[in-house]
Parts: sequence; C-alpha cells; structure tokens
Amino acid sequence: MTPSVFGFLCLGSAQFFGFALLPATGRPLETYSPGRVFAVSGQDVVLPCRLPLSVAVSRDSLVEWKRIEGPSVVTVHVERSGEELVKEKDAAYVGRTKLLEDGSLSLLGVSRRDIGTYMCAFPTETWPQVSVSLVVGEVSEISVSFQRMPVNQMLVRCECSSWNLELLMSVLDGGRKAIPAQIQSSVGPDGNYSISSEAHLTVGKGQKVVICRVEEPGGSIVKEEKVYIPEELDHPDVGLRWSTLLLSTVLVFVLTAAVAVVVVVAVLPVPVIQNLRSSLQNLVGRFVLRPVAMRLALRPTVHKHDFLFVLVSLQRFLSEDKWVCFLQVSREKTDSQVNTIRIT
Repeated sequence: MTPSVFGFLCLGSAQFFGFALLPATGRPLETYSPGRVFAVSGQDVVLPCRLPLSVAVSRDSLVEWKRIEGPSVVTVHVERSGEELVKEKDAAYVGRTKLLEDGSLSLLGVSRRDIGTYMCAFPTETWPQVSVSLVVGEVSEISVSFQRMPVNQMLVRCECSSWNLELLMSVLDGGRKAIPAQIQSSVGPDGNYSISSEAHLTVGKGQKVVICRVEEPGGSIVKEEKVYIPEELDHPDVGLRWSTLLLSTVLVFVLTAAVAVVVVVAVLPVPVIQNLRSSLQNLVGRFVLRPVAMRLALRPTVHKHDFLFVLVSLQRFLSEDKWVCFLQVSREKTDSQVNTIRIT
C-alpha cells in the first residue's frame, strides 16, 4: 500500500468515526460545568442539569446520568419517555435515583463512594452535556457546653468536626440573632477539620436558648444544635454580691475604728487611759462568760507620758472557719510585749 493510499484511508476513517459520534445535526456537543455540590454523608442531594433557558426537557427525551470520574464510567440513571431503564444502571444506584422535570437527578443517601464527577447527557438531542462534581463530607454531632464565669457571665462553647468538608460555625440566640463569638479551626493531615466557638453571655436577661450552627461555605446549613441554658446557671449570683458587700463594709468599719482609737488614745492623758483600760477589762470579762476564744493581757501599770498604740486587725482562720478580731495594745510602736485581745 502506497503512502498516499494509506493517508487517504486514515483521513476517511477519522471523518467517518467523527461523524458517527456526532448528533443528527453533525455539530459537536458542548460540555457545561456548573461547579460543585456539597453534601453530608447520609443526606439526599440534587445534581443539577442546568441547560440554557431556551431548552425544555420533554418526557419523550432520552436522559442519561453517568459518573465519569474513576477507572471506568458508571451508569447512574437512564430514562426514556418517562420510563427508567433499571437494567442499564449500576447496582450501587438502584433505588437511589429519581429524575426531575428539568433533567436534574435526585440522589438519595449519599456516602463516600458517591464522590466524583457526574455528567448529564441527552444522546438524541443537540443540547450540551452538563457535568457537576459531588463532594461528600462527614460531620460529627455538635457538642455544646456551659461554664459559669465571674461577674454574672457565662461561657458557651460549641465544638464540631468533619471529614472532607470545610465548615463555618455561628452561635445564635433564641430569636436566631447572631451572638459575637470567637471562632477557632484547624485541619489535620488526615483531612479532618475541627472547629469550635466561644461566646460570652450575661446571665439573668431572660435568654433561655442557644443555637450552635454549622454550614458549608456555600451557605447551606449542615447541622444545628438547639440547647436550653441550665436553670441553675441562668440566675445572677446574688449571694456572692451580698457577701462581697458585707465583707467590704466590715473591713471599712474595722479600719475606721482602728484609726479613731489610735488618734484618741494618742492625745488622752494617762488617767483617762487607765479608766478606758478598766472599762475594756470589764467588757472583756463579760465576753469570757461566752464560749469564745478571748484573751486579755494588759500591763498592770501605766506610766506617765506613756502612749498606747492600738492595732485592730481582722483575720480569717481557715482551720477554725471563722473570723477573728485582734485588738493589740502596747506602750510604744517598738514594744515587744504586745498585749492582745482576741474576739471571735
């Protein structure tokens, strides 16, 4: 066979098979890709077959859906004149597909094995082919926890993880209004995606419900967890507030009394100090009758021009779990023999 004859046969064969693969009009088919579809494992999804607005799919049309990504092409759904040709589809898709009026395909109960690129075609028409990628991810349950914070604040923490699917998280109140929250996320080497959020709430404002929501980047809601705030956490800490106020009042009173005693004793003459000490001893004598820990040790004499320095202190004895008031009296600031009254 001469080269010219061989070239003629090759050209003729190419033209023959080329025309054989074309539709009836002889024009090549166009392929249109609308993008990706995200789905969570176990959910139902719709694979769109978006054709130009001028195209109307009739019930008499032949529609084929195939998964074209992988070692071999898999037939997912075939329908002619409104009747599904079950024998032509792969066994993994039997009972899981339904063709919609516009040619889109409803796929039930997606899983990891369904990940791939799908193509919608009309073999008897001149319409373009449509391809779409299906991304299937797995999402864990949303974990919600509460922690009581100081000053009538409460910390709400939401946590969630996923595989093969990036998530967005938000915290909402009962009226589905966003609550400011701090978001943290990370991706592991195995493709696991973790995300958490922390929001601070003021207790006692009638807010009874918190909603933690996770979405995929396209805006579709993946999961929501609606949680009621525990009643024991939703009340202002009145006891703590009053305890703090009472303790502050006692401390101010004791310090004021100490300053007053120091000033008065420093300017009083010795006879007046003796009378004051005698009265104090009588007062202590009355307290001795009570089952309390009290000790009085004063010098038997007071010398002329002596000054009494008084120190009042309030201390808490953890071992006794009670408050103890100390009244310390000495002749001089540097006097090592400090006389103490302990009142409990």
